[in-house]
Amino acid sequence: MNSTVVWGRRCAAALMAIMALLLVGFPADRACVAGDPETPGDGEQKPGDAEKPKDEEKPKDAIKVTWHGHACFTIEAPDGTKIVTDPFGASVGYRLPDLQADIVLVTHDHADHNSASTVRGEPVLLKGKEGIGKRSIKGINIVGVDSLHYDKDADKERGYNTIYSFEIAGVRFCHLGDLGRKLTTKQKSEIGKADVLMIPVGGKVTLDSAAVESMISLFSPRIVLPMHYKTKVMKDEDWPLTTLDDFLKGKKPDLVIRKESNTAEVSKSTLPKRQEIWVLEYEEKRPK
Repeated sequence: MNSTVVWGRRCAAALMAIMALLLVGFPADRACVAGDPETPGDGEQKPGDAEKPKDEEKPKDAIKVTWHGHACFTIEAPDGTKIVTDPFGASVGYRLPDLQADIVLVTHDHADHNSASTVRGEPVLLKGKEGIGKRSIKGINIVGVDSLHYDKDADKERGYNTIYSFEIAGVRFCHLGDLGRKLTTKQKSEIGKADVLMIPVGGKVTLDSAAVESMISLFSPRIVLPMHYKTKVMKDEDWPLTTLDDFLKGKKPDLVIRKESNTAEVSKSTLPKRQEIWVLEYEEKRPK
């Protein structure tokens, strides 16, 4: 090989080495070249990106729970199957929600709980005593347990009340309806565990405050969903119930979670480690 060529190649190699040293020695002056591992490129993290919070992925087994007011909830399973509990009529004061369901659970035959005709679709209806027992509907195991609707102030029974418990995607729900007396050991055994407890807290015609606390202690749920209490859409003379604030008195503020919505999501993997009270909003009756 020609000595001149060899010498030229050696000079070129030496020049490239010097240039590399210069680039390393003065990083602030480096040119942004494609392939440089320390140079931000398209799709790569840039300064400040680490501080940007990423949206958490929703669990695939998330269950949507919507409170429409009073004792009416829609519980939507991950596969879209919907359960509606205790749909109410217009007399309660809440705006009538647009309800659609595969299953309707009515705890007792009072107008503020039994308006199943307002629910769209062709749902399977379990109503009052017809709901007592065990059954599987749309792949959901449902247990109905007989209990009493009792008015403590008047010291009289107000009829039957069917408590419903069911499991969706590994989460156990229990809707106590208008329960008026503490449960017996047999009733509690039939109902079973409750991860999410929907409990009437307005008293008067349902459990009084002491009995409410007793039921929460008995079930020891991860989530307490208060229902059937006095709100501003209900006329005083028609609904002699106590308010949510009455129920929340003395509760630890950090355990009261105000969702600022009528809907929340829950899944087996996201159940809180300690008991929480979830306060859902409701849709007020629209002005005429």
